[in-house]
Amino acid sequence: MERSDAIRRAMRQTAQYELPSGFTPRLMKRVRERERRRETLETLAYLSGGVACFAALIAGCIYAWMQYMESTPREQMSPEMPSLPELRIPDISAAFEEQNQIWLFMAAGFVMLSVCDILLRRRLRDSNTGK
Repeated sequence: MERSDAIRRAMRQTAQYELPSGFTPRLMKRVRERERRRETLETLAYLSGGVACFAALIAGCIYAWMQYMESTPREQMSPEMPSLPELRIPDISAAFEEQNQIWLFMAAGFVMLSVCDILLRRRLRDSNTGK
């Protein structure tokens, strides 16, 4: 018992360290700023990844289209095949252009939906944690 009494007396005699005024609000402000910065970097990483995927998709489509356009027509498979009457194929280049526009709008819509998903998830997380 003597030992614990001596420790208590020594603790009472030591000067109490007091935190500077406004320490807690400043600390919490720094913590919030650090969290906000981390979320911003995370969002930028997701967006840059989405843009990179979208750019790779577009580049792949353009490359495939260029390969398709540069390919030469194939020769007949065998010379014994009978000659067929010539078939006239209607010009469907306008349909290809429309289809390309549709695919472009679909890809842009995918990117926009991804951005909305990120923002909604962040908002839900913040509302659930009570920030």
